[in-house]
Amino acid sequence: MRLPPPGSASMVQVPWARRRPAAQHAGTEILYMLEGVMVYGHGKSSYTLHPGDALQFDGEAPHGPERLVELPIRFLTVTAFGDSPHH
Repeated sequence: MRLPPPGSASMVQVPWARRRPAAQHAGTEILYMLEGVMVYGHGKSSYTLHPGDALQFDGEAPHGPERLVELPIRFLTVTAFGDSPHH
């Protein structure tokens, strides 16, 4: 999964059928589920997300889809960066 540019939003449609390597990046990310069901991991925690669910998290911890439960999966993601020298 390619990350959007800093401070931007994008819609992601999950094209893969198996787990991908976890992402890590600076900033805060908000994910909003549009379609499908997936288990999303963040650090050592896992969350089952359904349409209408939202998740906000620190992008520096490993994160990403762990299990694709109901396809197709589409979600919005917004990544925001503060006044940090990381970006």
